[in-house]
Amino acid sequence: MISSFPVPPGVNHQSTQYASSGFWYDCDNIRFRSGRVESIGGWKRDGAYELDGIGRECFSMRDYRGNNFQFIGTDRKFYIINGINHTDITPVSTTEVVTGAALFKMILVETVTTALVEVTDVNHGVNIDDWVVFTGVTGGVGTPSEYPDTLMNQYEGFQVFSVRDDDHFTIYMVDASTDAPVLGDGTEDTWGTGYTIWRKVPSGLSAQVSGSGWGAGVWNGDQGWGLGAEESLITGTIRRVYMENYGEDMLLANSGGPIYYYDLSANSSAGVPTVPVGDVGTAKALSTFSGSVDTPIAVDSFLVSKKDGHCVALGCNDLGVTDSINSMLVRWSDQNNPFDWGPSATNTSGGQILRDGSRILGGVSTKDEVVIFTDSAVYSMRFIGPPDVFSFNLITSGVEIVCPRSAVNASNAVFFMGNDGFYSFTGQITPMDCPVANYVFDDFNYEQKAKVFGAVNSGFSEVVWFYPSSGSFENDRFVSFNYDERVWAYGQMDMSPLAEGQISEMTKNRTAWRDSIVFNNPMCSYIKELIPATNTVPLIEKSGIFSQENETSGDGAPVSSYVETGDIQVSDGSSFVFLSRYIPDVEFVDATGPSGEMTFSISTRDWPGEARSIPVSLTLNPTFAAGSMGRGATYSLGTGNDTALRSRGRSISFKYSNTLSNNFKWRLGDTRLDLRADGKR
Repeated sequence: MISSFPVPPGVNHQSTQYASSGFWYDCDNIRFRSGRVESIGGWKRDGAYELDGIGRECFSMRDYRGNNFQFIGTDRKFYIINGINHTDITPVSTTEVVTGAALFKMILVETVTTALVEVTDVNHGVNIDDWVVFTGVTGGVGTPSEYPDTLMNQYEGFQVFSVRDDDHFTIYMVDASTDAPVLGDGTEDTWGTGYTIWRKVPSGLSAQVSGSGWGAGVWNGDQGWGLGAEESLITGTIRRVYMENYGEDMLLANSGGPIYYYDLSANSSAGVPTVPVGDVGTAKALSTFSGSVDTPIAVDSFLVSKKDGHCVALGCNDLGVTDSINSMLVRWSDQNNPFDWGPSATNTSGGQILRDGSRILGGVSTKDEVVIFTDSAVYSMRFIGPPDVFSFNLITSGVEIVCPRSAVNASNAVFFMGNDGFYSFTGQITPMDCPVANYVFDDFNYEQKAKVFGAVNSGFSEVVWFYPSSGSFENDRFVSFNYDERVWAYGQMDMSPLAEGQISEMTKNRTAWRDSIVFNNPMCSYIKELIPATNTVPLIEKSGIFSQENETSGDGAPVSSYVETGDIQVSDGSSFVFLSRYIPDVEFVDATGPSGEMTFSISTRDWPGEARSIPVSLTLNPTFAAGSMGRGATYSLGTGNDTALRSRGRSISFKYSNTLSNNFKWRLGDTRLDLRADGKR
């Protein structure tokens, strides 16, 4: 008897495979749409960019003339991307003119030729992995030579390798035009009689540091019960990056630093960003602009309130305070003016200290309000106009997001990942029924949870969270929620576990995401290169950009995808069934080649917990008509249409997979099997 086995949408992986009878149990790189399973789209590299640092935020926008731009913030730098060009717009923190003799010296390490150069700079104030730029270098060695003036004067600058003392530090010499280290000739040459140094804003951490001990600023503070603690520094966490457009210009910030402003029209010509010289063409602190008043010196995070146009700092220094921040203080600028933060009778600037919690973790701006998360509560911040400007309402206590970047706004709701589950906010906080929560949180690296980020893929009505599994130092998995159909799935794309200190090239672990707001496809940053520091090479971090849901391959390689059911009890569980035939119902779409391959396999089991039978596998070979690589492919099993199989058991599970071919996407219909009762023994 031929029977249909319709499986409802969504993956259920909370318990055993037998407990998931009648549901999809396991998967990789699939989604549900209109109740059906299909493989996710592919991804391809967007340009040949090699950006310094690990990308922690992506943003896209369009200027008033219709030019499209991408912005990437890494734990080292800020970039603007236009077409094939990427420009370093990292702000400058300090600058100084230095003169003297033998200001640069090539360094040998144990007589080994290196790309290390020691710089003489009195009271330099830089740290390891910071970046410095030199201009006006004089007194180079020869023309041409290993390190002439032209090499020292490149605008991308150099990474600090080590700090010997307050007056000397070592840089890693790389030629930006070739991205190759510049090795010396085996001698400790000295050169340079003068230069101007432009010190970029300090680099951040790329790893979460667990715990800071007593006195970290959230327990034994000096402000009393119910008030936020003041902290001199934000330490022990990865560099978090925040970006918001302000019209056609950009506001940028690193956690623990000021808010910067990048004037796009002043720093571009015909849609092409100006290449910086010194600090000309870079983002600049709000405080440096004419008319600025009491701008925050340091913020933990910031956003722009969409409804009313206020720039809002979440955790920042109070008025008149320059050496610490209040972790529970909310401050906002004048309406439609990000430069004026000084409250007065003629503007709407102001501030508010929240009471529930010890630190503001982040916030999300929606069309009606700003939702603020502390480490123990959720607040609603609503614009009500002068004199109070904003109202603050405590929504709930005892709920904590897993990290600042795990909350996203989609489909008139805020979705966020907590420490043990997923939640939504639509006026009130609601725990989400997540049948894959155990799969996620039972294999989760809580020490690196600050790297989790939420992503919106609106073209498929999805919210996606990228997270590190217990064996990975960076995000190597994702879990997705379709908010239209209320179903879940998960996968790995082409990411893999990455251990701390592991030498890795082309790991492709995703680190940030931007929905298809300006461009046709979502964009994301990924780890392109990660090489631990040695005694002659600093920590090398390089990021690239992917265009997601693009083509059918993953950067030219096959995308492994599969979906598998739980153990389906065919009768009452006491009788055996015998399977003799399978009738496929699969649609193949977006093909890029004339043929492909997909596998259907079925396994049986007599009792829960015992080993499954050796799967019976059948191969579907779709063939696409010449000139028509879209829908409507014909396919066959094996060398013909023979669908016969032989399998026997009390329960069955079946699986569809595609691991060998990257030239199509697939979508399932209904699975039909020919089976009959076959006794009780």
